[in-house]
Amino acid sequence: RNSSLSLKRRQYQKSIISLLNIEDAIARVQELIDEIFTDTRSIVLYWNDAAGAFIPVKPEDRDENLKFRIFDDFMLWLGEQDRIFSRHDFEHGKKFAVVRDAALDFFKITGAEILVPFNLNKSVLALLYLVGREGGKAYTKKELRFLLEIRDITTVSLSNAALYERLHAMLFHLEEKVKERTSELSNAQAQLIQQEKMASLGVMVAGIAHEINTPTSIVSGATENLNSNLQ
Repeated sequence: RNSSLSLKRRQYQKSIISLLNIEDAIARVQELIDEIFTDTRSIVLYWNDAAGAFIPVKPEDRDENLKFRIFDDFMLWLGEQDRIFSRHDFEHGKKFAVVRDAALDFFKITGAEILVPFNLNKSVLALLYLVGREGGKAYTKKELRFLLEIRDITTVSLSNAALYERLHAMLFHLEEKVKERTSELSNAQAQLIQQEKMASLGVMVAGIAHEINTPTSIVSGATENLNSNLQ
């Protein structure tokens, strides 16, 4: 069982490292957990902008009760933690008394027995939880250690995906700025060309006027002389 978990962990690490989309990475971790823990049910909650809450990744798991706000006391507290939790931790752990009521409400609503938060920069990116097992079987220390290792691997992958998405958004914004600036420069160039055309036309018109005025003046002067001579 232990060697099988180690093999699955290595395979998972290779497969998830190339994923650059947060939702794909979250979906992949649930596939792995469902593959390993066949005698229970897992749910992965992730932040959904449209819902404005953490909701299950799989549409078939979604329920109005399974919506958790990012500013809920328990979510804020989880973002500061660096471990996985069981229901037992909050039922009997004195050091979690400050958040016990909120935590037990979460466990009651979800039916969770084990909770695995995926955190980045003291903020919850996603939550994986496992419900009770068939026959009330407890989760072993090896299984809990496996979940902790998977959490660490997944957190790195989610961090990379978040960074990639941020860089992609920045590049898109930069491209839009370049297009906008290029358009502005094109418009400015067109205006300069138009101004140069108008200036050239003005010079040309002034030249034509001069060419017309010169012989007209000569003819006018000659007419005056001729008229004077005739007199």
